[in-house]
Amino acid sequence: MPELIAGRYEVLELLGKGGMGTVYKVRDKAVDRIISLKLLDKNLTRDNTALKRFVQEAEAAAKLNHPNLVPVYGNGITDDQDAYLLMEYVPGESLAQVIEREGALEEDRAISIFIQICEAMA
Repeated sequence: MPELIAGRYEVLELLGKGGMGTVYKVRDKAVDRIISLKLLDKNLTRDNTALKRFVQEAEAAAKLNHPNLVPVYGNGITDDQDAYLLMEYVPGESLAQVIEREGALEEDRAISIFIQICEAMA
């Protein structure tokens, strides 16, 4: 796990890893704020098409504003050509963690969550 990303983001904790990259809880040393940083997988960063798509999606996501969406603050590329996305840090469990711990959700709870997702997507 890196200690510092882009010379500015102090890595505090690994939050998760997926097919596209790794998400860290970081402290932005420039403004002393805790945020999340998604670091795009190196294999995807080396693919110009994937990198261009990542930057376009990051810029589009930064323009979205909805209570059910995590705000995106921006994106960048490190000196090592690693692409990253900066987002609000939201403590708590992911939906996947809740389902893993509790099993299948009750119908009313699942519908409530589904409606919130649909509202954000609209």
